[in-house]
Amino acid sequence: MFESADRTADARRSSLASSARRMARDALLRSGATRRSALRRIAGALAGFGDAVPFEQRTRVVLVAPPGGGNIGDQAMVEAFLDNVGGDVTVVASSERAFSFTGVHAEQADVVVLPGLLYGTVDDRRRDLARFARLLADARWVVVLGADTMDGHYQPRASVMRAVVAEAAVRAGASSRILGFSWSEEPRGAARSSLRAARRAGVQILPRDPVSAERLRADGIAPTRTVADVVFAATGVDRAARDELGLTGPYAVVNVSGGIARRADLVADYAVVVRRLRDLGLRVVVLPHVVGTAVDDRAVSEALRRAVPEGVAVVERALAPAEVRGLVDGAEIVVTGRMHLAVMALPFATPAVVLASQGKVEGLMALAGTPEMCVRPRVGLGADVVRLVEAALPAGSPARASIAAAVPVLRGMAADGFRGLPARADGGAS
Repeated sequence: MFESADRTADARRSSLASSARRMARDALLRSGATRRSALRRIAGALAGFGDAVPFEQRTRVVLVAPPGGGNIGDQAMVEAFLDNVGGDVTVVASSERAFSFTGVHAEQADVVVLPGLLYGTVDDRRRDLARFARLLADARWVVVLGADTMDGHYQPRASVMRAVVAEAAVRAGASSRILGFSWSEEPRGAARSSLRAARRAGVQILPRDPVSAERLRADGIAPTRTVADVVFAATGVDRAARDELGLTGPYAVVNVSGGIARRADLVADYAVVVRRLRDLGLRVVVLPHVVGTAVDDRAVSEALRRAVPEGVAVVERALAPAEVRGLVDGAEIVVTGRMHLAVMALPFATPAVVLASQGKVEGLMALAGTPEMCVRPRVGLGADVVRLVEAALPAGSPARASIAAAVPVLRGMAADGFRGLPARADGGAS
């Protein structure tokens, strides 16, 4: 009994110590000291390189990428950027395994791994800020792909540093933008302050939906313009996975998010949805969209297959974004806990029911004209999702009509995010 009490007391002390460290880090970030120190270090490194390259002689495009590393949505965003921007692109990644490129993407992308730029220890950060400064010395365009990483809810310091490197780019004479990101109703204070500073310095702020744009304005950050998620501008469709699965009849694509599963066990609710899809004559393909991370979708996908074994196939390998598009292109409907699976489905006018998380989905579904198909993750959601599926499935459903009307607008808004960047010779955005 005494040992149990000691363990409980130790756990409580450890939790309190962890909370204290987190509060201290947050206070440091809110103070602006991290931002000021990083800007000084980059400026000092740039000064050591001698005279700056004149803007008109610069040709480098620098893309500060999202985390990647098994996240198909992150891979899809970077590939969509490469689809629409001409010339060689330096992709700044946080790890060696963050991204894998093939074909023309491999020829175009020069990956530079700077793990300490956004993450890591103080020593890592000092080293990689200097390395990033070397890239800035001849960069003409710097783009931070903001995605869902700007408001501080995942990694507060990384959110701050993304705004800081965008600001540093402006100070170094480059054209700088933070492209295609969501903004929550309650951002972390340090993230808000750093983004305000970046905007004041001249960084273009390009949120990916009107809901995020309004939230930014409420926080005193004026967007340059509202765009759509860059993946709406992606090209390339590969039907290899569809052929591997032998999908010759009608089917649905379902994703179970490992991230949401950490907060709520929704397997029983998903099983309700899958059984109804089967009753409606659809085969069900369960597609893990994030693999090899702490929020891997595969374990919860297998749990769903065990719950409903008949007529359900789980995709066993990580698909390339073009393969995902080839899969959702032929689907009757998508039900997903991962936003970018919906983004890849909507351009084909495939209806998508999306479980909302982190306040990033509402704006997307409003743009698609189907705000009702955004569902709050909670135990008991199965019946609600079934009703949405049944309403959206018919060929002439209002959801399908709304999505079809929205697709050209979404593609145009996504292309607008590339305005001012070098165009691809084969017809990318200008």
